Amino acid sequence: DPLGCEKQMQGSKNISILPKPMVFGIAPNYTCDPVPIILDGSETGVKYQQIQPEQWSDGEFIAAVATTINCGILLDLHNIWTNERNGRQSIDEFLSQIPLERVLEVHLAGGEEYNGYWLDAHNGVVQPELMEIARRVLPQLPNLRALIFEVSPLLIEKVGLAAIRVQLVDIQELWQQRHVKVQNLIIQQPVITKQPHSAINPTNWTETIGKLCTQKSLAVGSAPNSLQRRLAEDPGMAVLQHLIGSARSGTVVTALPWTSELLFRQIGGAAYKRILQEFWQTSFPRMFGGDEAADFADYLACCNLDILYLSDILAYERARIESARQRKEISIECQYDPMAIIEALSAGELPTNLVKSNSRRQIKV
Repeated sequence: DPLGCEKQMQGSKNISILPKPMVFGIAPNYTCDPVPIILDGSETGVKYQQIQPEQWSDGEFIAAVATTINCGILLDLHNIWTNERNGRQSIDEFLSQIPLERVLEVHLAGGEEYNGYWLDAHNGVVQPELMEIARRVLPQLPNLRALIFEVSPLLIEKVGLAAIRVQLVDIQELWQQRHVKVQNLIIQQPVITKQPHSAINPTNWTETIGKLCTQKSLAVGSAPNSLQRRLAEDPGMAVLQHLIGSARSGTVVTALPWTSELLFRQIGGAAYKRILQEFWQTSFPRMFGGDEAADFADYLACCNLDILYLSDILAYERARIESARQRKEISIECQYDPMAIIEALSAGELPTNLVKSNSRRQIKV
């Protein structure tokens, strides 16, 4: 995926919710192996920050990627509609800039409002306005091969199968009403006339926006440069911080449920959130939940929090993560029985009057 955002930064990878790296231009002498157009394509992404003066527009970028490496385009209409609603680039301008004959697949989805922004949430049916846009756009795509409705598997029950069934019928009607005869792929190779902009290094851009939206500290003791200042002042950055923070918090709570429950009950939700935010300032997100939880567990262990039973339940859950990762039994030493701690927390209570056992336990998942 030429728009992928899994950029290696100091040994860690950004999770996929991060903004796609913003290319300021594709060098005229750029070369790469062509991508088989039937098999691959670049997706039109959603972005919550505004376009900076140095950047190409979204449409220009997608066109440059598709034509330079000779691949198809996955046109996510909900993504570019989200961009339009959030003040980025209009759908009509975007479509006027991309080679429509390269669009092989179209995605539709639902979203929701958050602090004045429209989010690409995949949490419901397609909004009627977007369905009308799709009805207008689909006949312009002579090589379209697929029309996809996206909804998060975790939210299917909330959306309801009846609503999803009606949505699929409507999308099927959209497909049948295109009145376009699918052609053999005859790809026109447009000439890219816009030259690269060299004012900002794309690597610096990616690292700066990665640190800002993951709330990781920038260089200590140095004044923010113009790029850092502009990106930090973009209201969309707060949206990205919220989304990434929610994803990272959910990862930790899922992988360390009893540690999280104990902390929440002992110090409260606000204090626990502050600990998470302090952790985010020192660590980039990890691709896998177990790695993210292990990093947080290591961070907690170094905090020396004076919380009874924390070291035991944390050791137990860290061992479970390591056991699953290494597929072997892990031995831990405990002052208190982790299962007695879990029993109390499961009942909605804090553990009380537990007797020290100073035992060694074998943990295997």
